[in-house]
Amino acid sequence: MKKLLLTTMLMLATMAMPFVVSARDYGWPTAESGQSWFTYVSADYDKDNEGYGTMMPDVYHVAIFIPTEMVASGSTVEALRFWMAARSVSDMSIWASTFLPEDGQMPDLCQTSFTYDDREQMERNGRLYSTLWYNIAFDKPVTIEGKGIYVGFSAKVDSISHQIINGEAYEYGWDAYPLAYITNGTYPYSFFLRSATRGQWSNWGESQGAQYLLGALISGAGREHAANVADFGTIYNVVGNQPKASVILSALGSAGINNIDYTVNTVGDTSPVAMHYDFDHPLAFGERTAAELPLPSAVTSGRVITTLTVTHVNGQPNEAEQNQSKGQVINLSKQLYRKPTVEEFNATWSGDGPRGIVARERMKINFPDQLVIIANHVNSSQTSDPMALDHYFEQAIGGDPIMFVPKTCINRIKQMDSYFGTTFGRANAIRLDLQKAVKELAPARMKLVANWDADESVITVNTSLNFFYSDNEATYALAYVLTEDGMQGDTEEWNQQNAYAGQEWIPKEDWLFPWVQRRSSVSGVSYDDVAIAAWGIGGGLENSVPTTITEGNGILHTITYDADSNELLQDKTKLKMAVLLFNTETGEIVNAEQTHIISAEEAAGISIQPGIEPDKNAIYYDLQGRCVNVPQKGIYIVNHKKVLLK
Repeated sequence: MKKLLLTTMLMLATMAMPFVVSARDYGWPTAESGQSWFTYVSADYDKDNEGYGTMMPDVYHVAIFIPTEMVASGSTVEALRFWMAARSVSDMSIWASTFLPEDGQMPDLCQTSFTYDDREQMERNGRLYSTLWYNIAFDKPVTIEGKGIYVGFSAKVDSISHQIINGEAYEYGWDAYPLAYITNGTYPYSFFLRSATRGQWSNWGESQGAQYLLGALISGAGREHAANVADFGTIYNVVGNQPKASVILSALGSAGINNIDYTVNTVGDTSPVAMHYDFDHPLAFGERTAAELPLPSAVTSGRVITTLTVTHVNGQPNEAEQNQSKGQVINLSKQLYRKPTVEEFNATWSGDGPRGIVARERMKINFPDQLVIIANHVNSSQTSDPMALDHYFEQAIGGDPIMFVPKTCINRIKQMDSYFGTTFGRANAIRLDLQKAVKELAPARMKLVANWDADESVITVNTSLNFFYSDNEATYALAYVLTEDGMQGDTEEWNQQNAYAGQEWIPKEDWLFPWVQRRSSVSGVSYDDVAIAAWGIGGGLENSVPTTITEGNGILHTITYDADSNELLQDKTKLKMAVLLFNTETGEIVNAEQTHIISAEEAAGISIQPGIEPDKNAIYYDLQGRCVNVPQKGIYIVNHKKVLLK
C-alpha cells in the first residue's frame, strides 16, 4: 500500500486519462434555494489532491460524518457528490447510517446503488468527457437527527490496470489509487476509510488531517435565522489585549448570516457582556466559517471559564439549538512567543521521505533557533527502519505508519504534509504554517540544562518553569526527547528510498530537485534530529508539573537517563535533549526548549533554580571570562558561581 501525490503536472505526464481532477474542479454545483452542499472541502480550495489505494483489487468504503452541531436536526440529505478513479469497478452504492457499517452490517438509514456509467459528464473543446466525479441521488431523502449521521459510498475495484511509461508497463494506473483527498487541517469527521484488505475503519480526518472529496446536498429544516456554534477551546492572551475566540459558525437558516449579537459570560461574573459582530462576507445557508469573535479584555492574569451565546442572527432571535460556544481564556502577565515543536514522522523505506528531510533542512535556515525539531523514524508492518523508535509513534499518533509518513505535527495538534504544509502543491510551503506557529503565546518560560556525569554515561536533565499566571487546577505536564544528528549506516536498510529519482516534472528551483538527480535508493545519507529516546511523549510525564501553579514561583523538574543502555546511540557528541510542555487537557504542546548535552565540568556550579532575574548591581561574566554589560538569558558567572538567567 502507498499514497500517491496526484499533482496535476505529474498526472498529465504519466496518466493516460482524458480528464484530470485539479483544484479548479473542486467547486460544487449551484444548489437550489433552501439547499446547500455540506462538505469539508471548501469551494475555493486552491491545491491539488492526493490519492490513496491498496494497489490490489479491493472493496473500499468511504464516509464523512454530518453532525447536528453543523447542520440543523430535521434537515435532509438529498444526494452525494464525490470523486473516485477506477475503471473496473462493481457493487457501487451510496449510503447513510447512524453508525459506520462493518463487514456483514447494512447501513440502517438508506442505501442506493449506481454504476460506473453514472459518472458526471463535462464538455471540453466541443466534446463530452466522463469525469471522475459522481453525482448520485438517494432513492429517498435521509433525515439528519440525533447527533448526526454518516454518509458515504462503497465500491469494489475488480482489477488493477498498468500503464506504459517510456515503453515499459511497470507503473500502476488509476485503479491502484482510486480514492482522492486533500490535507487542509484536522477535522474529526472529514474522512473515514475502510477496505476489505484493511478490515477496520480508520479516521483519516484525525490521523492525517485529510478531507475526502465528498459533499452532501442538504435541504433545510424550515428555519430562517439560525447560527450553530462550536466550542472554541483554550485561548492564551496577554493582559490588556482583547482576546478573540475562533468560533466555527454554521448558517442553518434560509436567510444566511450577515451579523450576529452575542453575550459573553465568565464564571464568577453575574453580568454578561453584550457584543455585536458583522461578517465581511455574509454566509449563505449551509455555509460555515471560523469567525474571530472579540471577547472582553482582562486587567489581571488568570484562567477564565467563558461561555459565548449567540442570541440573535440578522437582528432576529437565533433559531438554532446549539447557540453556545464554551472555552477558556488564559490571561498572561507577560508576552512570550513559543518555541514550536515540529515532530516529523519519516522512514528510510518511504519513497516520499526526502520531502521531510528537505523540509527540516529548510526549517533550520528559515527559523534559526526558533524551533524544536524532532524526526521520529518508524517501522512498517513490512519494512524496518534502523532508527525506528516505535513507541514514540504509537503514543504520539497511533495507527498504521504506512498511511502516515511523511507527515509533520506542529505542537502536536496540527498535522500536515512535511514539505507542503497545509498549502499543498507549493514548494516548502510548510514555512507559512511555521510563521504562524512562532507567533503563538507561551504560558510559561522554560529553561533547560542537560549534562553528563563524570563518566559520560548518565545524563541529568533539569527543567525550570515560570508561569505567567496562577491556577489551582492547572493541566500541564513535561515530556522529554533525546535526539541525535549525523546518524549513518552502511547496510541496505539505511538507504533512503527516493520516489523523486528522475522525476523531471520537479523544477530545478524546487528544494527537492537534488533528489531528482539521485538514485531511487540512496546510500550514505546522514540523518539529523533523530529521536533515539523519549519519555512521556504521549502527553507528558505524570506529576511532572503540579496542578497548583503560582505566578512568580518557579517549578523545577529533574530526570536522569543511562545513555549507555541505548542501542540506537552512535555518537554522544551529537546529542540534544528537548523538553516539551503539554497542556494535558487539549493535548497541545504549548512551549518547548532544546539544548546540547554539556560535560559535568561545564555543569559544575550552574544554578538552575527557577526565578532568577538579572541583578542590576551584579557584575556578569560569560563562560570565557568576558564582562557582559547587558546580560541576556543564558549561563553566566556571578560572584564566582554559575547562574542561569531566565
